[in-house]
Amino acid sequence: MKKKILNSYKEIILYGAFLLWLIITFVTAITHESWIDEIYAWQISKFSIPDIFYEMRYEGHFALWYLILAPFSHLGFPLKTLGIISWVFNSTAVFYFIKRAPFEYWAKIILIFTVPFLYTNPAISRCYVLMPLLIFILADVFTQIQKKKDVYKKCDAYIICAVLLALLANTHVYIEGFTGIVGLILFCRTVREWKELSKKQKRNRIIAFIIAIGGALIALLQILPSLGNSSVFVSGNNYGKGPLYFITGSGITSKYAIAFTLIVLIAIIIYLIKKSITATVIVIASNAFMIAVCMLVYGVGVPNRMIMWLYFVLFGLWIAVQNDKKVENNEYFKRIIPSVLILLISLVLINPYKNISDFKGIYSGESRFAYYVEDTVSSDTPIYSNPNSWCCVIMEFLPDYKFYNLKDGKKLVPRADREPPKKEKAEKYILDIFDKNPNADTIYIMDCKNKNDNNSENIIEQFNLPFEYTTIYPKEAEHKDYFLQYYLLKVKRPENI
Repeated sequence: MKKKILNSYKEIILYGAFLLWLIITFVTAITHESWIDEIYAWQISKFSIPDIFYEMRYEGHFALWYLILAPFSHLGFPLKTLGIISWVFNSTAVFYFIKRAPFEYWAKIILIFTVPFLYTNPAISRCYVLMPLLIFILADVFTQIQKKKDVYKKCDAYIICAVLLALLANTHVYIEGFTGIVGLILFCRTVREWKELSKKQKRNRIIAFIIAIGGALIALLQILPSLGNSSVFVSGNNYGKGPLYFITGSGITSKYAIAFTLIVLIAIIIYLIKKSITATVIVIASNAFMIAVCMLVYGVGVPNRMIMWLYFVLFGLWIAVQNDKKVENNEYFKRIIPSVLILLISLVLINPYKNISDFKGIYSGESRFAYYVEDTVSSDTPIYSNPNSWCCVIMEFLPDYKFYNLKDGKKLVPRADREPPKKEKAEKYILDIFDKNPNADTIYIMDCKNKNDNNSENIIEQFNLPFEYTTIYPKEAEHKDYFLQYYLLKVKRPENI
């Protein structure tokens, strides 16, 4: 009786905390101002399905996230829908975690109030928000395979695992090591058990591996063309960051916090080695693959990628707890050590200032520039633009404005146009505009450059035309790596025209 009452109190505290979490994250999601990568994904999702897959060669990502957004963008939902979609996925993942994860309630509460779950996933609407839910379900199903409780359920579990692995393989290239090692473990288990399986079981295993391999091939066919086209893939330059960058990039910057985090991670590995070699191999191999990809071909960049190590660790702890046969009949002792480890790693990942700063400040430099355009130019005045993705996202904030491609004068379309307009062609086109519009004394041109890239130049600065420009620098934006200087240029009619 006392145990039931205690459990009831625990549930009230846990779900009360979850309700508070839901409110905070929902407010964060609807007040957050989307930034360039979020907006551009929304714009691509408006393409046809074949065009979405084709565009992936320039994105370095997979089509899954864009296909999820597509129904909403095609039906004309507002840009704020992005935040709601992320919030729904993140909330479902957190609910599944607190309901099913084999950890103590106090560890779950602390974890959901860390930066990844309280801010990064619900606020920054990217493909990474799909990972926690898929990984948590996979951990739950994977343990059913380990326990071997029911043969029929085990067969079903393989197919479910295959679907989850196929979906995860199409979220981000960093996770391919994780999906690969989990798939390999399931394959080795199948080979070992093959002679003992019935025809039905063999058929189900074959179906499962066809699904998993099919998902991996779909991902591979999307990512291979991007190796020579996408700007996110790099090799042997300063994008290569060491393993420590994943920790500092997760918001753990103090040298004492970094040392503490490394100690806790070592303790987690020791615990995993003692409880489950399978979990140990998955966690180490997944992180090693991710770090290798980061250092060699794909820079870590944004917070959503920096925190992926945490998901691998949670997966490992989840299956290790369920595999702990030494204290099979004592759930509390099974859970206490991994719960303490989760508590310790969560302490360095709590930073409510992220949410507060997003509430108070302007997060998106793009939105700030769009407001400037709105105050400066009337909606019936055409604006000619450099057709790169940075400039294209401005259109999402100004749906009533008319934007044209500076290269050819056609309507501006958010395509991955990596080449800036050639000086001679763009200059000639500007002169043609004046020639065709004798009453126009000025035209407006939009352009931008990366503030941190000394090699990039505003294309208009190269022209031999009279112009005035205003620089908008998004000082309130948090992502310094993505600081852009936007230009709205007022080009005057040359005297000889």
